[in-house]
Amino acid sequence: MNHPHRHPNEHEEAPPFFEPILEYYNGLPPITRTWFSLSLLVTTLNTLDVIPEHQLIFLWDRVKSPHLELWRIITSFSWAGPGTLVDFPVLFLLYSMILSTSSYEMNPHDASYGGGRQRRGHHTMSDCLFAMLCCSLLIVGSYLLVAETSLLHPILHAFDLDRSVLQPLFTRTLEYAILTLDSLRDPDRQVNINLFPVQGRYVPLVHLAFGIFMGYRINEIVHGIMVAFVYVFLITEDGSLATMMGRRRLIYTPALIVQMVGEEVDEGVSEETITVQEGGNILHYAAQANDLSVFQRQLEELESVLNSSTSLVSIAAASAPFRQQDMNGWQPLHEAARGGHLEILKLLLEIDDNRDDNLQHNNERTVRRRGNKLKVDINSRTNNGKGCTALWLAEEIHGADSDVSRLLRENGGVSVGYDEDSEEESTGGRSDNDD
Repeated sequence: MNHPHRHPNEHEEAPPFFEPILEYYNGLPPITRTWFSLSLLVTTLNTLDVIPEHQLIFLWDRVKSPHLELWRIITSFSWAGPGTLVDFPVLFLLYSMILSTSSYEMNPHDASYGGGRQRRGHHTMSDCLFAMLCCSLLIVGSYLLVAETSLLHPILHAFDLDRSVLQPLFTRTLEYAILTLDSLRDPDRQVNINLFPVQGRYVPLVHLAFGIFMGYRINEIVHGIMVAFVYVFLITEDGSLATMMGRRRLIYTPALIVQMVGEEVDEGVSEETITVQEGGNILHYAAQANDLSVFQRQLEELESVLNSSTSLVSIAAASAPFRQQDMNGWQPLHEAARGGHLEILKLLLEIDDNRDDNLQHNNERTVRRRGNKLKVDINSRTNNGKGCTALWLAEEIHGADSDVSRLLRENGGVSVGYDEDSEEESTGGRSDNDD
């Protein structure tokens, strides 16, 4: 009986047992998959005694000249020890790494240069990578500050601590920094920890309590939580320190990182780089690009007029750009609704969007309208009153259950589409000249 010849290099499919594992692994986001793979490799080599522990930890005397053992910088962030792959804390760290890092990679804090792109989605990988790099630098820097200098000796002595309060091993610290960032990014999300539902904001505290209960070392958990809060402070828009320095943020994701991961570099929107055409103004284009800073500058100008003038004509003229229509009757409101830009819609509609602690059981929002200075009509229609409303756009493009649709609906938005005789409908809501 003749058997077909199989070339030794011919690709063989994985056994059925491994197929779901490989499918899950390949489905992990790129940064998570890379960090987990490196950590699993380094931990496996240590478990098999191929690489001893003392070659993996961060030793400053060995990293700096003349030794330059720079690999320790990488292995100290990728060894899941102390311990081996048969130890529960090691396995739990690797498991937690997959869950928290993949979640944060899909929805990281916005650290972009322009800011205000809450729903943009196209810079998620670079923002996540930047967060991990910054947290890593903060971890190493704080370790060196404690272990290699005498600056903090009075504080350590006051709390009866010594330099070993921080270990030269940073994987666990970075993991808890990312876990904390993920909880801060979506504090109202329900997370299941060992089948127990926990609100996102409390996840780091639950891990801390679990470590104390199990008698584990919690220094790295506390260190990671502190690092996460420092990073959030550094990237917060319009913080007091950033404002004093004349910056939107103290730090932001460099264009080099954005380019390195293959994402599109967004230079933001400014009056110098935008050409106003076809009746639109700078706010139309800022609404498309989701650049909140342009709206905030325009709002500051309006506030200045309100504080210095009582003339109704002057006030109306200062607020008019927020309601200005282009040649198709589109206002910045419609552009923001089409793009799904929640923060710009809140600004245009003068909304304070807060969650009432007494209503957490049904996750309802309490919405408060501020003073009606901008006078933007939430139900204004495009195309000289024959086109669509902002809510109709949001529902058609983002879905009726999207955050932007709910926000508009909760504030009196009505979903009205195009009239049958509207030319705008045949062009998808925009004229060929608009874009």
